[in-house]
Amino acid sequence: MFSAAAKGEALKIVPPEPDNTTDVEDCIKKAKANDKELTRININNIREVKADVLIELLNALKENTTVQILEMVNVGMTDSVGRVRSQSKKFRRTIFC
Repeated sequence: MFSAAAKGEALKIVPPEPDNTTDVEDCIKKAKANDKELTRININNIREVKADVLIELLNALKENTTVQILEMVNVGMTDSVGRVRSQSKKFRRTIFC
């Protein structure tokens, strides 16, 4: 049983994170070209990316050998995008998502 007085803390206001300005179409082009400079893709918090664009990115990465890290949190990923991601052995073994 809890016998001590509970004490709350003042609400801490945290400023919103800046918008992610990553150009997804540019990432797709670079991934298809196997651009050696492209080793990490961060599309976190870009909600307006359409499912077909995410699928195109994932398909471009299947043949890519340079990208090591793919960050795609809070992008509104649909089941169809998740299916493409989960069916690729590359994403399970080599790219950290």
